[in-house]
Amino acid sequence: MLRSTGYKQLIRILKGEDLEFRITQYAIKVSGVVVLEDMVFPHALTFRNCQFDQVEFRNCKFLGDISFKGSRLNRLTFSGCQLKDVDVEKCHTQKISLVNSVQVQKFHIGASDINHIEITGNPAFEAFEVACENNILTALIENNGQSSKNSFKSTIYICPERFDQMTLKNNRSEILHVGTIGQFSSFEIDGYNANLVLFSNCNGNNANVHFQGLQPIDVDSASVCIVNSDRVLELRQSGVFNSFRNIKNYEQPLQHRNYARIAG
Repeated sequence: MLRSTGYKQLIRILKGEDLEFRITQYAIKVSGVVVLEDMVFPHALTFRNCQFDQVEFRNCKFLGDISFKGSRLNRLTFSGCQLKDVDVEKCHTQKISLVNSVQVQKFHIGASDINHIEITGNPAFEAFEVACENNILTALIENNGQSSKNSFKSTIYICPERFDQMTLKNNRSEILHVGTIGQFSSFEIDGYNANLVLFSNCNGNNANVHFQGLQPIDVDSASVCIVNSDRVLELRQSGVFNSFRNIKNYEQPLQHRNYARIAG
């Protein structure tokens, strides 16, 4: 049973002062708009089977991971925060936003139904994963990764079960891995710097796909690897990968994240 939780009680939970929640992780319901600003949360947090109307974290610092599992999230926003790992799994969500973070390690979304994802303006990150079994209407991933601030070997991984429209614009990461382009979807990459660009199982014959401005970080070592992806092979003929010296095509099963073997 969901427990209705007000602002003050939510603060106690987030700061680790509610020992019952830390032990049992009881399900909560938070109604209305809640804005949490300039706060430090010292412990790992897991919200299971919870319900949130609209929660926004502004300029907050998380010293532990935060995860949402099996929950309903109308709107969840992290703006200007410093984060460890964020995990959204098996949730129903109208909109998830990660914007202008100071730093985030891993931001993972899996097996969720989401109307819109916004991941923009995050200079320092280790991994963004819009992973398997997600059903997404629209997603914008833009202006992420800044060489002077990002000390991580960063990855952006895109592999939802279904999406209608997804745009990646002006991003930079060591690795870009796209694991699906579905039928009748719209997928755009406009401006991307990476050392490994990997496409696997991208075969949406009726998809609207547009790539431009793909550039290597290190010209001598960068690679494009195309695995079981006829739709991407068609695009190769138009010269979208001409800035990369090393382009490989494979027809074989690919284990998730087996990057070293594929690129070698």
